Amino acid sequence: MVKYIIKRILLMIPVLLGVSILVFLLQLFTPGDPADIALGYTASEEAVYEWKEQYGLNDSIVVQYGNYMWKLITKGDMGISYRTGTSINTELSKRWPISFKMAIIATCIASAIGIPLGIVSAKNRGKFLDAFARLFGIAGISIPVFWLAFLFVMLFSIQLRLLPVSGLFSLKHWILPSVTIGIVSSASILRVTRSSVLDNISADYVRTARAKGQTEKVIMRHHILRNSLIPIVTSVATQFAAAIGSSAVVETVFVVNGMGNSTLSAINNRDFALLRACVLLIAVSVCVINLLADLGFALIDPRVKSRFSNSVKHAKKFQLKEAAINDGKEKSKP
Repeated sequence: MVKYIIKRILLMIPVLLGVSILVFLLQLFTPGDPADIALGYTASEEAVYEWKEQYGLNDSIVVQYGNYMWKLITKGDMGISYRTGTSINTELSKRWPISFKMAIIATCIASAIGIPLGIVSAKNRGKFLDAFARLFGIAGISIPVFWLAFLFVMLFSIQLRLLPVSGLFSLKHWILPSVTIGIVSSASILRVTRSSVLDNISADYVRTARAKGQTEKVIMRHHILRNSLIPIVTSVATQFAAAIGSSAVVETVFVVNGMGNSTLSAINNRDFALLRACVLLIAVSVCVINLLADLGFALIDPRVKSRFSNSVKHAKKFQLKEAAINDGKEKSKP
């Protein structure tokens, strides 16, 4: 298992390098000069040259990438924002926890809605509850998240005046943005849960358990759900990563100073340094979430764990056999 974790961590390196290279290349094709936005279009050529020299933008893109990666790897320095002139590390250290907490709350809400509805839908296939759950799933996937956010603002903030519309000053402020993301994410979890449970509900081992006289609760808990968890955990992990990466729209609607808002602000202001940091931080988060999901598979399904352990055992046996063969060859030499 330890070797598998190390291998997955090493595989994250080329992925993150690819993301960083792609972000650097995209800034070449993005219209607009960050110097014009920072200094204004009436700034002199000398002022623009000095500003670009200060941020290293007069160098070639290869030199810029090399300097950026060297500072990031050796010092953990993500650079300075073109717009505000402050450290990006300081800014993201304040905004990143907000988006992360919101993603956790939204994923918990999505799981609490999607998994039970998916199970109920599968158990009542072809009935009213199944039709309602499928309609909810289709609606959740089809409705844009910003439209749902505006609906919630109009209903709960303007009409009913129950919840605040912007900011994160109290517990009530977290409800609307988290529920908005959670409801949209729950639709995907519902569909995956329903499909996975339906695949296992008519399996041979389920019929054997019923023939032995086990109750439906025991069959559902110990047989059907345990064998359906891997796709469900994959869907939950995917929605958690999506909640981190796609929170920009919701944070903009509810005026939340999180990572998504920083990303949109960096795009609008051509703040490439801040944009690179946001994209890389999101990419790292997605890779770590996928790693944790893979490790969770080993805890859920013993077959996955045995595959990891068997691969290590086979490797050790192969090494022992190879060593024995080499010893035999040396002994047979005159």
